[in-house]
Amino acid sequence: MARKPNEIWSWDITRLHGAAKWSYFHLYVIIDIYSRYVPGWMLARAERAHLAERLLADTIAKQGVARDQLTIHAD
Repeated sequence: MARKPNEIWSWDITRLHGAAKWSYFHLYVIIDIYSRYVPGWMLARAERAHLAERLLADTIAKQGVARDQLTIHAD
């Protein structure tokens, strides 16, 4: 249970249909559990671990989250 913003984030990847047949995009989304604010998202052509790692690292830096302050949760 989150008691303040930037304490627990949840993230997920959703596959979206593209304009052409058999084309897809992957929407990476991070949600703050406390406020339901979306601090970070990214649309990519592939689902890759390094893309998720980069999104999380960039979002943590942009939000000014301190080390050991944040718990990341994924389904």
